Parts: sequence; C-alpha cells; structure tokens
Amino acid sequence: MSTAENSAAKSPALALRSNARGQLAMLIAQILFGMAVNLIGSPSEAAGAGKIATSVFLGLHVLVAIGLIVGAIRAIPQAAKIGTPERNLAWISGVVVLVTFAAGVLTLTSGSNWWSYLMAAGASATIVTYGILYVRTLK
Repeated sequence: MSTAENSAAKSPALALRSNARGQLAMLIAQILFGMAVNLIGSPSEAAGAGKIATSVFLGLHVLVAIGLIVGAIRAIPQAAKIGTPERNLAWISGVVVLVTFAAGVLTLTSGSNWWSYLMAAGASATIVTYGILYVRTLK
C-alpha cells in the first residue's frame, strides 16, 4: 500500500475528499457525455456513424451514472465519520444522484425533455453538494 493510500485509509477526511473529487470528475464527464447524446440525438434518431457515436456516448453516460451511485453510497459512511453536517450533505447528494438517475431512465423511456431537464438540474445540484463536501475536507 502506498503512503497516499495508507493515509486515506487512516483519515476519514482524506477518504471523503478523494471520493468527492472522483464524484466531481464523473459529473463533468457525465455532463459531456449527456450533451453529446443530446446534440447527436438518441440512437433511434441517428443513422450511420452518428448512431454508433451516440450509442457509445449513451453507454458511457449510463456507466458513469452507475459509478456516481456507487460513489454516493460510499460517501455516506465516509462523511458520517467526520460529522453530522457532512453526513447529512452526503445523504442529500445520494438522494439527488438517485433522483437524477431515475430522471435519466424516464428520459429514455418517455422521450420527454422535461426529464432531461431534471437530469441537468440534478447534476448541477450534485456538483454543488460534492463541491461543498470536498471543500469541507480541506480543513
């Protein structure tokens, strides 16, 4: 185990900071993959190379969403070791991630752009909450 890994295992703040940083990076990727799908169109709306590209972007969008759920689940016990405000914020972040994921599923199944709008709002809110968690671990 490297020194950084060993330190992260010992310090709840370092573990949460690393997780929050990862969540923020995945959220940026998530927005970019989602915008690519939005610009090209869904796989059912595209043809040829566009269909392949949008299918890849949509697949990556789904995989990152699953990673965000895993990261949200991991953040709750990490934040609980630091304090109640952090734990509450991690719970809020986790709920928003799950609601945003559900909005994504509903976007695909219903074709409604309002669900897509909820995804964007959820991603924005989650960027703020994980940003706050990240900054709180810098103390």
